[in-house]
Amino acid sequence: MGSKYGGALYQSFLILILACVILTLPAALSTVRTRMLQISPRMEESSISLGRSPLKSALTVTIPALKPGLLITMKELPAILILSPLDFTTLTTDIWTYATEGLFSQAAAPSLTLIGISSIAVSILLWKANIINN
Repeated sequence: MGSKYGGALYQSFLILILACVILTLPAALSTVRTRMLQISPRMEESSISLGRSPLKSALTVTIPALKPGLLITMKELPAILILSPLDFTTLTTDIWTYATEGLFSQAAAPSLTLIGISSIAVSILLWKANIINN
């Protein structure tokens, strides 16, 4: 039924990326808004008063102060399962497939890979946030 009405968009990477963005956007905006409320506007005003342009002040003062608040969680599994092309798999879809079939030993490798990749990314973000704050 979806392919009848969706045409070329159904199970395309464009619709998959769009769905992931739509699912992630509310969490991202909420996190950024909360972090923006914690940043004093005087920091950017001081930068501008010292001769930097508003754009350069935003890039060198505001955005680095936002970095710790940009750590968000993406819940993309439902979108990927429904909207991805038939021959397209990700680590999360592999884990879900193995786990629903009760093949937990086969789900272990992609699960550990996903945890490892996520841990490296989070460690780098926390390390950079610590450097910025110190």
